[in-house]
This record gives sequence, structure tokens and C-alpha cells, in this order.
Amino acid sequence: MQLRVQDTSRQSQTWGTEIPIVRDTDLRSVVRLHNVPTDSRFRLTLRAYNYIGVLDPIRGRILDETTQAILVDDLPTVSPALASYVQINSLADAYPQIRGHDRVRIEVESTSTPPKPIWAFVSVTNNETQHVTVIAPSP
Repeated sequence: MQLRVQDTSRQSQTWGTEIPIVRDTDLRSVVRLHNVPTDSRFRLTLRAYNYIGVLDPIRGRILDETTQAILVDDLPTVSPALASYVQINSLADAYPQIRGHDRVRIEVESTSTPPKPIWAFVSVTNNETQHVTVIAPSP
């Protein structure tokens, strides 16, 4: 099975973007999203999901890919809802402390004790072409 987002107004330019189908085994207490661009040519939407029936809060942060240093520890993804998201027009504009980093890692984690399973992804939209790319979790 596949899930695909398609902009029908641009169907002659692109066939769309595949969104991963999430299985129970894909859920984990910490989700790592690698190589997220910080360039102002892109706008990002971070979406985070709790397991069905779980309404516990989650926390997001931004890290340097190379040094693992925490650059931002307070992404506004904390929400006791089933699904939460935050749209950021430009990471570097929203969080000046990440300037100088072309790409970063975003981590989203359960703040429950014990941690509950969650899943998250980032959609990256090119401001010029409107093409969407998905950054899904990595181990």
C-alpha cells in the first residue's frame, strides 16, 4: 500500500510525494528526523502522533547532526492531543541559534513515564516550486 500527496494543479510537473504508511512496529518513544534543511527557501511542517487512545504530551528539540549538541530544546510540539503539528516558515528565522547549520536533526519524544509510543515526520515544501519532500524517522 502507498499513501501519496498530489498537487493536481502541478500534476504535469510531479506525480506527488509518498507518505509512509505507519505500522505499530514503527512507533517508538523517541523519533529522530535527520538532515532537516534550515534554508529559508523551504517551509517545514513537523507532525507528531501519539498512539491511538494515548493523549500524553510530547517534546521536540533540534540538534546539531555532527556534534549532537542541543540547539533548540523547546519546539512548540508539546500537546496532549492525538496529533499535533507545528509549521515553521524558516527554521533559521524562527530559531536564530541554528544559523550556520545547513541541516539539523529534529527529535520528538514522549514525556510520559514510562515513555509511550509516538511517530513523527517533517514535510518540507519548496517555496518556489511548492514540491513537497517527506523526512521520515530513522533509527
